Amino acid sequence: MRADGTTLLVGWTDLGFHNQSFLDSAEQVAWDVAGGFPYTAATKAGEILQVTVDAEILMLGDMPLAEVELADTATAGADLVTERSDSDLVSWWKSQLGNAFRYRDHRRPAA
Repeated sequence: MRADGTTLLVGWTDLGFHNQSFLDSAEQVAWDVAGGFPYTAATKAGEILQVTVDAEILMLGDMPLAEVELADTATAGADLVTERSDSDLVSWWKSQLGNAFRYRDHRRPAA
């Protein structure tokens, strides 16, 4: 999804005891991956592959992530964030951009 020229990625993080949703820019995910934080994505075919970065492009296997058909939320075991409408997610994203505390809380959820 895109908001004001920014590609947004939606998913969830397995914290071991529960899943925590995330909504981040593709640029932030690329920075995270480059920093050693693992990301995976589930394809429509059911494969779970590691997200990598090649020449500043998010990759899934040998294809750009943006070109891969990903599993839908019902198949992938979605949480409430991935079930929200695009307009709700864009509003959430914009509210994070305008509030550093909200963004921090989103990026660093309490255990």
